[in-house]
Amino acid sequence: MIRILSFALALALLGGTAAYAAPTPAPSPAPTSTADAAAAVQAAAWVRAIQAGTIDRASLTPEMDKLLTPALVTATAAQLGPLGAPVAMRQTQLVHKDGNTARVYAVDFAHASLTFVYATDDATGKVSGLRFSNAE
Repeated sequence: MIRILSFALALALLGGTAAYAAPTPAPSPAPTSTADAAAAVQAAAWVRAIQAGTIDRASLTPEMDKLLTPALVTATAAQLGPLGAPVAMRQTQLVHKDGNTARVYAVDFAHASLTFVYATDDATGKVSGLRFSNAE
């Protein structure tokens, strides 16, 4: 099994570069709204893009764009790419904080499981945070 260390791509939540600790997930079987379903599609696309090292910088907040360096994108792709395509992805939590909405997903690959946080700025809809960590 490939071991992925707790790995923060960069979270620009709470303004600037403040650290963000994902709250303990509360299980939810599936997205419960059209917004959740649309976000799940976007989050899955971001997982694939990060694995491929192809980031759409126009979709990022300015803070996130600054934090997500080319070297970090390359290193992350090198770690996540070999896992292959996700076989399952389910939202486990939804958090609204300081003008951002963070969705926490359990992402299962053939030989590994990760937690993925996908956060967007409520005002602009742009990506304000991305984080991968070992599944708990």
